[in-house]
Amino acid sequence: MMKVTTLIMLIALTTLALNRKNQNLTEDRSQMLLNRPTTMVTQGISTTRSSFLYALSGAKAPGGIVAVLSCDPPQRFALSPSNSSLQGALDAVVIADPQYRWQVDEGIVNLLPSGSAPALLNLRIANFNVEAVTVDEALGQLLATPEMRKGVGELNASSQIFRGGLGYFDPAKPNKDRSVQKISLTLENITVREVLNAIARAHGSAVWSYTELHCGTKRFELKFLPQ
Repeated sequence: MMKVTTLIMLIALTTLALNRKNQNLTEDRSQMLLNRPTTMVTQGISTTRSSFLYALSGAKAPGGIVAVLSCDPPQRFALSPSNSSLQGALDAVVIADPQYRWQVDEGIVNLLPSGSAPALLNLRIANFNVEAVTVDEALGQLLATPEMRKGVGELNASSQIFRGGLGYFDPAKPNKDRSVQKISLTLENITVREVLNAIARAHGSAVWSYTELHCGTKRFELKFLPQ
């Protein structure tokens, strides 16, 4: 009995050590991403979304944008980043517009509403297996899942734009042997936002966008942004 208890304790301690190591590696990679130099629109004024996308593009970082908009036109801000890093740019965006916050999800930078995220993005997908060449094709397969078809049907929106299918978005960078790097994912019990992040991560530099417009009637849009 003593030996069994000791063995269980050793397994538990080893698992804890491995989890801490993996967490430290993830944090180190995230910090390396945030330390990348980028460019920021500092002359004149720009919208929160365009500034965020510009910062990601300058750092060649994948990401996602979630926006809930009203009838009012998007506000524009003059940004003053503290330094030329991606983190400096992201901090400048949310300081100027506190309606948003940013976070890093395993190498994917998300711009999110400071309040709760839209319900559709928290919808859970039981199983998502995809083999695709472009992110638009992968998005099309996500939209074809039973959970997404039901979720989209319950949006109660006057108009919906969900761009998926073969699309025009460039495939991921070719491998060294010049073969096309496919987007291949096998995921279980994962939210829609996590799926979108996984697609962007597999591509390497893609940025997805989900927008809700609440102005009289509701409108929704989900797509990957051309860069």
